[in-house]
Order: sequence, then structure tokens, then C-alpha cells
Amino acid sequence: MAEKVFLVGGGAHAFSILDMLHQERAGYDIAGYMDEKETTLSLNYFGTDKEFLQSKRYDQSNTLLVMCIGIDIELRAKLFRFFKTEGYRFLSSGRYTGNHSIIDRDVL
Repeated sequence: MAEKVFLVGGGAHAFSILDMLHQERAGYDIAGYMDEKETTLSLNYFGTDKEFLQSKRYDQSNTLLVMCIGIDIELRAKLFRFFKTEGYRFLSSGRYTGNHSIIDRDVL
């Protein structure tokens, strides 16, 4: 079974991350997302993080996760540790700048 990519979080930040994954054109098989509730993200919804784990449909060997929690850094860290403890891997492709971003002077 090919690796599936799941977004952890389905809010506003997930839209940006999904856009970046599509721009990368790396052929990721984006299967869906998990969140506390279903959102307007146009992907399959797999329930909460715990429901995702309980389903056992996708295990650590065929799954990559992408962190899509934006502002709540504590929640992001908690979910990252939770999934790492369960043996899941996170997709990390580097740093991105959005197509509509403005970088002011004196920014490194």
C-alpha cells in the first residue's frame, strides 16, 4: 500500500498547507484530514486524532502526517508529541513562502 498523507488539523492553516503541497507537485497522495470537527476543507474527514488512531485503517508504515495547526502552538506541540509517541512520521519539505506573501526589508 502506498503512503497516504493526512493533515493534522482542518482549519484555515490547513488550506495554506494544502496549497503548498499541491504547488510542490511531488505527487503526494493526500487522503484526508483529522480535526475536532468536520470543516469546509475539501478532503475526506477522518474524525479526531483519537478516532483516526482507533480506526487502524492507516498505520505508521503507510502514513505521513502534515501538521496544519496554525496559531495554537501548545496544541500543535501536544499533537506532534502524541503522534510521534504512536510511531507516526511527519512530512517535512522545508520552508515556504506563499505566492501572496510580502517580505519587507530587513527580513532574513
